Amino acid sequence: METTTNFIWKLYEEHTDIDSKDYQRVLMVIENYQGAKAMGYDNSINFSAVFLQEFQRNLKFRFTNLIYHEMTHSWQWSGNNQAPVGFTEGIVDYTVFKANYYLPNYAEPGTRNRWDEGYGVTA
Repeated sequence: METTTNFIWKLYEEHTDIDSKDYQRVLMVIENYQGAKAMGYDNSINFSAVFLQEFQRNLKFRFTNLIYHEMTHSWQWSGNNQAPVGFTEGIVDYTVFKANYYLPNYAEPGTRNRWDEGYGVTA
């Protein structure tokens, strides 16, 4: 998580305390629930133990992918939660892409209708 945080701060040029959020820590919890693979809000990230246990391919890669995704949510600014979700998710996936932990099913540029559809399209 420290490596991920440092990567995010470097990528988005957050070099001073005023640039980044004032979290002393980010709490990561693995819980036994169905549904979302992972959820992050502010400085808390929850991972689904059910998803991790049932994942059949490269678990280390997928878990690292999710850490980069959720840690970016922890550190990103969202205009007091007013920024479009597609935009914030696209920025998150841009981070994942730059860290080389993107999934092979990313949408190719120009294959969708709008730049702010989110995730791989926006990234």
